[in-house]
Amino acid sequence: MDNKEIEVLARYRLEQSRENLEEAEALFNINKFKGASNRAYYSIFHAIKAILALDQIDFKKHSSVIAHFNKEYICKKIFPRELGKKVSEARFFRSISESLCKL
Repeated sequence: MDNKEIEVLARYRLEQSRENLEEAEALFNINKFKGASNRAYYSIFHAIKAILALDQIDFKKHSSVIAHFNKEYICKKIFPRELGKKVSEARFFRSISESLCKL
């Protein structure tokens, strides 16, 4: 990919992140907390994917995306450790929400 394509992909993923965040806020405001949690997680996930796009890295599995982000950006202190904890919390709450929906 050339630089322009990389930039377009990163911006697209960042826009997905913004849309997910807007959806999370809307759902939260009408007390739909499971849906809000899911959309908030995807907002974070797409933001991370936007960052990885800049490095021309991609993974199919969510766990691989987050593991790589933690290894290359959190552990190397490019982003604060607290952010890594928040990403893990969001992923945890998303998985709980999905489990509850299956009951």
